[in-house]
This record gives sequence, structure tokens and C-alpha cells, in this order.
Amino acid sequence: MEYFYFTSCIFYCVIFSFLYFPGSEFVKFIMGLHPEEPKEWTFSVFINQCEDSRIDKSAGALVGALERFLIAGGLLIGRWEVLAAVIALKSVSRFKQLDDRRTAERFLVGSLASLVWTVGVYLLLLIYDQTLGFGLFPQGLLIGFG
Repeated sequence: MEYFYFTSCIFYCVIFSFLYFPGSEFVKFIMGLHPEEPKEWTFSVFINQCEDSRIDKSAGALVGALERFLIAGGLLIGRWEVLAAVIALKSVSRFKQLDDRRTAERFLVGSLASLVWTVGVYLLLLIYDQTLGFGLFPQGLLIGFG
């Protein structure tokens, strides 16, 4: 019986960890389907873009991971308002940048890809929880699955 509890706890952690690394890779893949417009290339522009994009991408990846954890946490406790709050915070933080149509599209694609991944992991966690796990979380979206 202790083995069951241990493996279930490990499995909960593994599923929840899918929000971070595989979630970031999924968002990168989706964003790759919507490439940025090509810019005029020079060596100095390339060096500056590499340094700026490395900082922006690491900050963006961290924000994306935190966004997915916040949304999943809100969904797990049955508080859908967290979803609206995260989207509102992201929109306010990028308000000036959203004037550019291309940037706004990339922002929307990335946000929706992150949201789709989070809801998918949430459903996987709930299905496991209600079928093989401890039954910790409210069924919510799982009416009809269990």
C-alpha cells in the first residue's frame, strides 16, 4: 500500500512537471509555425538581436512557465477567475507592444498555445486523479469521463 502512495505522488509530480519543459517546447513549436517577418541582416544587428533575444526568450520562458502553473493551480482548485487574471496581466504588461499587428498575433498565438497545453495537462491530471489516483481534485470538467 505504501508503494501505491509513493508511486501516485511521483506520478502527480511528473504530470504537473509537464507544465514546465514540455509546455515550453510545445509553445516554441507552435510559435515556429508562425515565424517573425525577416529583417535586413547585418553582423552588428545579428549580435544585438542574439543578446537581446537570449534575455527576452529566457524571461519569456519563465513568464510562460509561471503562467501555466498559475492557470493549472487555479483550475485545480476550481477558480476559473485565475485564467482571466493571468490573461489580463499579460495584456497590460504588453499593452504598448500590442499596437503592432504582427506582435499582437505572436502574443495571441503564444498565449493560446500555452493555454491549450495547460488545459491538456490539467485534464490528464484530473483523469489520473479520478481513475487511479487519490481523488484529490474536484471533478469539474470530468463529468462524463469518470
